[in-house]
Amino acid sequence: MTMLVCGLNLFYGVLIGIMGFGHLLGITIKMIMGTLSVSTSRWFVYPLGFALFIPAWWLVGSVNELSKNRRGVWNRAIALNACLGAVLLPLAGPLAVPAAANVILLMWRQPARG
Repeated sequence: MTMLVCGLNLFYGVLIGIMGFGHLLGITIKMIMGTLSVSTSRWFVYPLGFALFIPAWWLVGSVNELSKNRRGVWNRAIALNACLGAVLLPLAGPLAVPAAANVILLMWRQPARG
């Protein structure tokens, strides 16, 4: 069951991390080329990219520690999935569903205290 949790978190982290990187790259290229829409606020789209990119790759980096069943790492994975879900829910609702599933699974299979 631990390997399932690790695999799901790894897949979701890589997927959203690549999407966040692509978002940042696309915005940067459009800005350099001068084709970024005037109505697009750079103060919104860049933080959005970082809000996806950083927690996603942090989640990927913590997957190895998840396999060792350390409680603090499981709590961090719950927080990172919740953060990604909260960012994605208003913007792209269906992409937040795997984050919710990961949180439920992590809370259900969390290692015992002690």
